[in-house]
Amino acid sequence: MRQAHRWGDRRGVGAVMVLIRVLVGLLVLALAVWGVPGVSAVWPAVATVAGLLSVVVLTLFWSRQLVFGLALDLGLIAVAVTRPTFVDRFLS
Repeated sequence: MRQAHRWGDRRGVGAVMVLIRVLVGLLVLALAVWGVPGVSAVWPAVATVAGLLSVVVLTLFWSRQLVFGLALDLGLIAVAVTRPTFVDRFLS
């Protein structure tokens, strides 16, 4: 019974983290892609935070199938940190 209660707590925290990531992180990234003024300048920070939050959630609920999500998150973080020229051309 105690073990089931602890897993319920972890799932609740994970659900909140996923909700925050989806609602805030991806919404801001979508606004940056659409060219909303002011958002294009902060998208690397938002993408990094959203990617790191997703990595935390994937780690908490790890399964072999989640390796693809982890790869996507790491790719998003890498693009946000390195900011290749094609990304700036796409966002402008």
